[in-house]
Amino acid sequence: LKTTLATEEEFLRARKQIRAQYVYSRETVTAEAFWQGQMEIIDHAGRIDTLADELAAVTPEDVQRVVQTWLVDDQRTVGWQVPDEGSTTAGVDVPPLVEAAGYVSPEPQLVWGLDGGTSNAHGFVRTELANGIVILAQPRPGDEAVEASISIAAGQSATGDTTPGLPSITARMLNRGTRSHTFEQFNEAIDGLGAVIAVDADRDDVEVSFHSLAEDLEPVFSLAAELILEPVFPSDELEKVKQQAITGLREQESDTGAMASRALREQLYPEGHPYRIPVSGEIDSVSALTSEDLATYHQRSFGPNVTTIALVGGVANLDAVVAQVERVFGAWTVPVPGARDVPPVGPPAVTVRKSYVIRGKSQADIAIGYPSLPRSLDKPYFAVNMANVILGQLGLMGRLGANVRDKQGLAYYASSSFGGGTANSVWTARAGVDPGNIPRALDGILDELRRIREEPVTDEELADAKSYLIGSLPLGLESLGGVAGLLLAIEKYGLGLDYLERYPGYIRDLTQDDLLSAARTYLDPDRLVIGISGPESIEAEGNTDA
Repeated sequence: LKTTLATEEEFLRARKQIRAQYVYSRETVTAEAFWQGQMEIIDHAGRIDTLADELAAVTPEDVQRVVQTWLVDDQRTVGWQVPDEGSTTAGVDVPPLVEAAGYVSPEPQLVWGLDGGTSNAHGFVRTELANGIVILAQPRPGDEAVEASISIAAGQSATGDTTPGLPSITARMLNRGTRSHTFEQFNEAIDGLGAVIAVDADRDDVEVSFHSLAEDLEPVFSLAAELILEPVFPSDELEKVKQQAITGLREQESDTGAMASRALREQLYPEGHPYRIPVSGEIDSVSALTSEDLATYHQRSFGPNVTTIALVGGVANLDAVVAQVERVFGAWTVPVPGARDVPPVGPPAVTVRKSYVIRGKSQADIAIGYPSLPRSLDKPYFAVNMANVILGQLGLMGRLGANVRDKQGLAYYASSSFGGGTANSVWTARAGVDPGNIPRALDGILDELRRIREEPVTDEELADAKSYLIGSLPLGLESLGGVAGLLLAIEKYGLGLDYLERYPGYIRDLTQDDLLSAARTYLDPDRLVIGISGPESIEAEGNTDA
């Protein structure tokens, strides 16, 4: 760059990416406030509205001048890292875990819904195409960006497939080559548009999501659809993805938190239950996967009748969204079997416990679970959820944090969660402890669980929980991705398009007696599932070496 001007293609690509990132970075109220503060420090707050025009005026000659002036050798600092011999990641390119683009609404916060309801103040709209694709949208004609999440009910709970890791590896391979683009060509096309396309898989769904400038919606939507409709699963790319996945699985085997979760899962769900199957797979199952396995799974599991699309941002109206979806998916007409219902599970007759020993560790992790009532529109579900907020989320993780960590000093962290589900909503408590403190930490957690079943919460706790649940909702919906995630939840759980209007009232109506009754009925400290992982010294029955 000091001696040769950037080519026109390079320059335009870089400028597009910078402009796109600037637009994306201003989507939320919080980010807008940050930018105003930064610009006021540098120059003046109003400059946030002229920065895009300034960027458009930059030339390749400007870039070369700046490089020659400031990127000089005698001001350079160089650092490098040499991996340890025998490191499991030495010489292996391990990418970060791929997550769907954007915010996915946390189950404990977005909890109230109602069936029906098409009139709403937030401009949410819904329709269904002839081929079965469900479309939800929030058109915002003035926005410069757009985000879409394409959710396909192709996880193992939906399809009934029992091969660990098959949906996950299939998802990770979608962008590794299509009938029209190689992996490299696909990435170049996305980079040139300043867009992001991400792929993820969980127990229920495979999700392809994208974030782009509104002006580029058509080409980006086409590329996202290409991943879903035309993957070719090249064998050379599959070997790379499998190696990356296996490296991640080996790392999990040395992670006490991951292994405690595994012990919990293996006791919560019986053999044959889809939620017992590890989403990321097992080393043997992943190693054995072939391109043919992925192609077969894709053909029998991906279909328009199990696809939901949520789009938020710079489109004029629902008709414009429908036109885009019909353009890329209109010819996709072959249905697949509908998603299966997830079978519910009950709690054990008495508390059960399983441990995994990881030699050489100094910390232990505890995961405690209880399969409770399914997510529903009934008050008890929301009452249990609010009780959990008080138990393990408020402030520095609620009563658990105050007692087990702060007061007794038994844990590095302690918290609880209550995740919604169509079959069961599992209450979970987690703690990281010194191995010698496991018995006392367990007692402390169980004491707090018993107390919330036996004593009404205080007026202050109830008020704080209501404020948290209502007040955190708009923060989660600042971004386009946050709203897209909510729209998918509305469809999956039948919450109704007027969900946001009705939600605060239902939270405010909950009483101390509601919480006490629900906790007594749907949380049982004598029928828990406990998973533990730590060094050889952990106290547990039936330890299993990892």
